[in-house]
Amino acid sequence: MRISPIFSAASLALAMLGAAPAMAQDVGADVRCLLVSNAFAATEKDQAKKQFAIEASHFFFGRVDVRVTQPQLKAQIVAVSKTLRPQDMAPTMNACVKRLQDRQRVMQVIGREIAAANPRPPVPVKK
Repeated sequence: MRISPIFSAASLALAMLGAAPAMAQDVGADVRCLLVSNAFAATEKDQAKKQFAIEASHFFFGRVDVRVTQPQLKAQIVAVSKTLRPQDMAPTMNACVKRLQDRQRVMQVIGREIAAANPRPPVPVKK
């Protein structure tokens, strides 16, 4: 079964609520990824890349939204946007994508472990 990237991103955001202290990522790094992925989502011509950028922005918004208030988010956006340079956009997006994909892999491993520990009963055959 193929899991949609949007579902994966949403699952990751929910799963990481309890893991926030273990993650050394600061809010500024997540806001940076949010802003860069939003920029790519707005400007990307390739539909697959555009869709992935949209999903990445949802993922990073989910990470930020649970950790800061609206005024704090606004302050972070203003602060981070002042440091973004055009030449840094692509490398930053690549780093953000790697972070997202790392979290997706973690969730896939967890999903496989849960499935292995709880196998589905066989489906009865209709006679």
